[in-house]
Amino acid sequence: MKDFRAQLAAGLKGEDLVKAWLRHDGHLVVSDFGAMKPYLGPRVYGPSDMIIQPDLLAIKEEDTPPKFWVEVKSKSVFSWHRITAKWTTGVDVSKYDQYLEIINQTGWDVLIVFLHFDERSARYGDAPWPCPTGLFWQWLDKLETQENHRWGNMVYWAHDTLNKDASIEGLIRIKQEQDEEDRAALITERTPVQPEVGPQLDLW
Repeated sequence: MKDFRAQLAAGLKGEDLVKAWLRHDGHLVVSDFGAMKPYLGPRVYGPSDMIIQPDLLAIKEEDTPPKFWVEVKSKSVFSWHRITAKWTTGVDVSKYDQYLEIINQTGWDVLIVFLHFDERSARYGDAPWPCPTGLFWQWLDKLETQENHRWGNMVYWAHDTLNKDASIEGLIRIKQEQDEEDRAALITERTPVQPEVGPQLDLW
């Protein structure tokens, strides 16, 4: 359970960084879907079934698409795939299938966002380190046609099929700036409004 809690905490931190990235780009972000049941994660409930839901919903009416799901995957390093000589990253196949299904059910595309924090790992001794780091994204309907390989219960994509949009350091700066703005807005919201004092009349 300790490892799972650590993974959950890391995932929530990643979601916060991606939320900041989306807000910085002008999106309204709906989150905390699974806040009441954090070990289950968010779900979409249909008349007779239940679908695993992506982490966030982003809305920006002037964009195309104006509304889309966002799934965040926080990882340490890319995996080196020796057969194709590619840095790769991936998701669990069962969740991948659920995300495809939610597109069918809602008509809203899913943006997969990978956060990779570290350049090196002792796990792949013969890999050509350093590996890429930062925020990488791609639409799920495109990833569906660009799989690099599958292994066990995972599906992987090469990093060159993803778009890199920000460094981890850049994301942290954006998050810190937004935290300051949010705190300032909260202070303003909680500051009581002093009643206006009208002219004092001397009645005597």
